[in-house]
Amino acid sequence: MIEIAWLGHHHVAALGVHLLALDDDDRYARFGHRINDAAVLRWVRRIDWQRDGWLGAWWAAEDALVGALQLAPLPTETATAGTVEVAITVLPLLRRQGLATRLLATALVDDRMAHCRRLLFQHGHPAVFALARRLGMCAQVDATAATVYLSGWSRQALIDVLASMAMGGPTIRASRRAPRLHG
Repeated sequence: MIEIAWLGHHHVAALGVHLLALDDDDRYARFGHRINDAAVLRWVRRIDWQRDGWLGAWWAAEDALVGALQLAPLPTETATAGTVEVAITVLPLLRRQGLATRLLATALVDDRMAHCRRLLFQHGHPAVFALARRLGMCAQVDATAATVYLSGWSRQALIDVLASMAMGGPTIRASRRAPRLHG
């Protein structure tokens, strides 16, 4: 069973192990450039847990983090208010099973994300467009920056998608230490 839970600074080691399990191509897709193990671990140690929100997908049988979603609110000086940058990783074994969809939908129905109106993905990966279709979102491509913005979702539609998923919708472990997203 896969359980979705908010992550906090006490999950640094699990997140590091998860990101280290990604191959070179997956790391390139996640970070936008080639990144070695030492750089991954430095990046994880520097995460701003007060600013960014993280959801994790835990495989209970292995007690392993198999998917992670980062939500980084963008400053209003440089972006439209309510814009949140998103990055999602799922280990290869569990891809194409709706886990990224479940992570994103679970995040967006959470009250912590009530301010969010638009999502920014730094890379126009085909999976982003598939997510948009599954969640009833509009995708807008900024070709000059190679970014994709998603918008236009309905909270009820996201709840309906979660309820209809074969994995049984969200099981969220509320953590008292889960951060509020500041945007």
